[in-house]
Amino acid sequence: MKQLSYDGGTWLLGDEAADALLDYAVSLGRRSGADSIEVSVLDGDGQPEQLTLLIGPATMMTAGTSRSRASEPDNRDAIAEMTRRLHAAVPPGPVTSPQPIINDYIEDF
Repeated sequence: MKQLSYDGGTWLLGDEAADALLDYAVSLGRRSGADSIEVSVLDGDGQPEQLTLLIGPATMMTAGTSRSRASEPDNRDAIAEMTRRLHAAVPPGPVTSPQPIINDYIEDF
């Protein structure tokens, strides 16, 4: 379990969800993008909450180890969605051709 600090508040969420959230935030920051994502967390009293986070290039967020023995909130869907968005954001590789196309046109002139 990790303690998430964001916008002056702190919440608890599972390690995998916290790691996915930070990976997604880093990816968005590198592309100067922004998005929102909803995760299940535990508040300071250990009560479950749904937290919607706005993530962008200037997001200030940390996740650190917690000693909490509470059960992790279920974030399977949120983790899957962040992973999907992370992979969808990867730019496509360069287009290649088996032979240089430009040479065909140059030789015709």
